[in-house]
Amino acid sequence: MIGVTAGAGDAEVGALRDLLATGRSRLAFYASRAVAAVVTTTVLLVAALVVVTVCSIALAGSSPAPSVADIAQRDGAVLAFGAVGALVCTGIATFVRSRGPLMASVIAFGVVISQLLLQLSFLGSLREALPLVTFQRMAGDTISGLHFELPVAIAVAVAWALAALVAGGWWARRVEV
Repeated sequence: MIGVTAGAGDAEVGALRDLLATGRSRLAFYASRAVAAVVTTTVLLVAALVVVTVCSIALAGSSPAPSVADIAQRDGAVLAFGAVGALVCTGIATFVRSRGPLMASVIAFGVVISQLLLQLSFLGSLREALPLVTFQRMAGDTISGLHFELPVAIAVAVAWALAALVAGGWWARRVEV
């Protein structure tokens, strides 16, 4: 939601034209919105992860508490997922320039479509390009039928972020307001 709002908020409410009249470059506005989306998302996720980490240790009871390595790996994957998600949503929202339909599409892709594509075994290793699979691997989970290394998962996440950034930046420079 933060990335979508950062990418489409100004255009949707009609403020983008006024912002561009100040003389700053379109690319600078786009970059500042993308950075703000990542920082805001990361700060909120860090706060949530602190609460979850404290609760998972304090409320473990007779069950074994998670190790520091497990916590660090999962928290790192969550932060990476949030940052890449914010960048991808900011880039796509720059094209769409409308928040509601894009938010619904992102939720549908994350909750339903990714799960369906993951089950299609005839796609083979192409499923490794799905953000859901990438971040599950980064979190240390195993995915049935897929056996790829952590550096591949990180490279896929970086590719998603860079593709969205480049596409959004290209569109931000070209679109008429």
